[in-house]
Amino acid sequence: MINSFHHERCCKLLADHGGTVIEGNPNSDVDKNLLPTVVLNPSLDSDLMKEEIFGPILPVFTYKNMDEAVAFIRKLDKPLAVYYFGKNSWGNPNLMKLKNETSSGAFLVNDIAVHFLNADTPFGGVGASGYGRCHGKEGFLQCSNSKSVMVKTPVNLWPFTVIHPPYTPDKQRMIKLLMIQFDYTQMQVYKRIAWFIIIVIFLWLIASKRLTLKKLRKIKAMFGMAM
Repeated sequence: MINSFHHERCCKLLADHGGTVIEGNPNSDVDKNLLPTVVLNPSLDSDLMKEEIFGPILPVFTYKNMDEAVAFIRKLDKPLAVYYFGKNSWGNPNLMKLKNETSSGAFLVNDIAVHFLNADTPFGGVGASGYGRCHGKEGFLQCSNSKSVMVKTPVNLWPFTVIHPPYTPDKQRMIKLLMIQFDYTQMQVYKRIAWFIIIVIFLWLIASKRLTLKKLRKIKAMFGMAM
């Protein structure tokens, strides 16, 4: 251990953990002889499972199937990383279930912690395990405060003109109606107006007989398409 404070801290974690020490010194909290220790099924309410360990202590939990393992992970705070050891194949149902149904800062297969050494792999946690990402481009973005810039041409066209003063009673009623009934972006409104105009022109061409089935056949024939 790096100093006496952390040595004492890890020894205290081995007191009243509620599990079974299957490797190491079960009396470390008393005699302070801290060894690499494996604790089987410790209590989730113990300090060992509530505090960050950063020491030679490994809690181990048993499970009967992957559903049980996933449920166990999901009921705890989201971890910094989830590691899977087994067949490295996207066709492996256990691997895919663990990857898709758990949330963590990272997901590794058949290795641990090496993602931290890869400068191109964003490193960080989720929720209680941390926020944000470091390394490479992601680290640069996390330490940047981007300025949003929006440039648009004023639209002198209804319904956009109703948002400009003076706000007459009619305009106020129209603004309330638009906010409640027409929750669309400006681009979505443009598209709907464009389609409306196209449909109106198409119907006018048909009604005025400027566009007939015979003419449509000729147009399609020009592009080599058969009706």
